Order: sequence, then C-alpha cells, then structure tokens
Amino acid sequence: MRSLISITLALASIALAQDVIEKRKTITVSTNYHEKLIIEKDAYLGLVGGSFHNFYSDVEVHGGLCVSTDDSFVRKNNRLIGNFENYFNTIIDLSKDTGSNSYMWEGESFNNKGNMSMRGTPFASSNPQSLTFSSFSNSRFLQFIDTGYLQFGKEYGTIINTDTIAAQSDQFNHIYVIPQSSMIGNGCLWVGSYCIFYIEDLDNISVEDQTIVLSPEPNAIVLGGFTDPPSRHLPVTSLKIRNFNSKTSIWFHEVIQKSSHLKMEF
Repeated sequence: MRSLISITLALASIALAQDVIEKRKTITVSTNYHEKLIIEKDAYLGLVGGSFHNFYSDVEVHGGLCVSTDDSFVRKNNRLIGNFENYFNTIIDLSKDTGSNSYMWEGESFNNKGNMSMRGTPFASSNPQSLTFSSFSNSRFLQFIDTGYLQFGKEYGTIINTDTIAAQSDQFNHIYVIPQSSMIGNGCLWVGSYCIFYIEDLDNISVEDQTIVLSPEPNAIVLGGFTDPPSRHLPVTSLKIRNFNSKTSIWFHEVIQKSSHLKMEF
C-alpha cells in the first residue's frame, strides 16, 4: 500500500526542468518548476488544476501566465523562490477555493512592467500572503484582491512604485496591505473596499512620495508606532490623500503631539 501511495503521488505532479513557453499551453495537474521559466511574447501558460503550483527559480513573463482553481474543494498553495519579471499579463486567481490558501513569493527582485492581479478566496480568510523581495518595483498596474494580511517588499530593501498598486477585499473581512520598507517613485496607492493600508514602523518606513487614493467604500489607514527608544524625537510623517470621506478611518498607535492638514480643491 505504501508503494502504491508513493506512485500515485508521483503521478499527481509534474517536475519540470527549464522551460520556454513559445505557444499556448495548459496544465491541469500540480506543477513544480525547478529551473527558470520563460513565457515568450504572444505565448500563454495556464496552470488550472491540482493542489499546488510552485516555482523554485526565476520566472519571466513576456506573454501571459495564469494560475487558477478549477476545483472549489482543492486548497491551492503557490510558492515562488527566485526573481520575478512581468512584462505583459500575470493572473494568480484562487477565488474559487472554498478553503484558506496562500501565495508566498520570495527572492531578490520583483519587477512588474505589465498588468498583474493576485486574487485570493472570498469564502474564507486566507493565510498570510507575502511578496518578500529585496528590490520590489511596479511601473504599471498591480492589483490585490484578498482577505487577511499581505506583506510586500523586505526590511531594509527598496520599494519603487511609479504607477498604481491597488488593493481591496472581496467581502467584509479586511485585507491588510503592509509595506516592509519605504515606498518611493511618486506612484499611486488605491485603497479599496475593506482595505487597511498599514505602516508598521514610522521610524523606518515612509510613503510620502505616494498618493493614497481612497475608494468610497469603508477602508482605513493605520500608522504604527516607532521602534527606537522614546527618548528620541517622535517620528514625523506626511501623507498625500485623495477622496477622504466619511467611510475612511485613520488609526494611530501613538499619541499625536501635533498635526496639520492642507486641503486642496480643484
């Protein structure tokens, strides 16, 4: 029986060497990529079945990549250990999964120059999600639709956003979007329904270059405490916020000693 189980598990997934996708390709079982994956321009790779899809090396997308569920009873896990580059379309869609799921990506460099969407399940709070990269760059459109906690970037790393990062929840459970280092690049952060944009450490994390655009649905901005000894001066930060409304909250972990605001109308 033990041998039979081992054989069954071996057949349930595909261990793939280096692969260059040059045309349309769909895989309906679990997959492990151990070498660099390149999806050429005008090509498409769909991973639409099985219980896991993992990338243990670099991924480079010039065409289209889609990881999605086709069985609502199968829990999906998605791992990436390596560098990631997207130049066209990438979709991670776990929305049909009725259980918790996770995508956990880590490496030296994350670079989105196309359109990218990462979507978790609306039916149950997801496991913590993470995009842990020393260099994190977005110059087009990057969207998160999920519940639970999403951490992106890496402590003492760099986050560059020159276009749009958007986040929202599919339901009444919140999504917490948590940058791990300062954000530079004069980009836009779109805070959607039931999204909480959380700055954990005001001593070391700043988003002053970014414009925070609030949707009319309930959402919040959380400014965390400082990590250095209280004998130091309290941290000072500024936020550029658009569309502040009655359904938006700003929460502070420390006592506010002084504040000011500038209202601009066009």
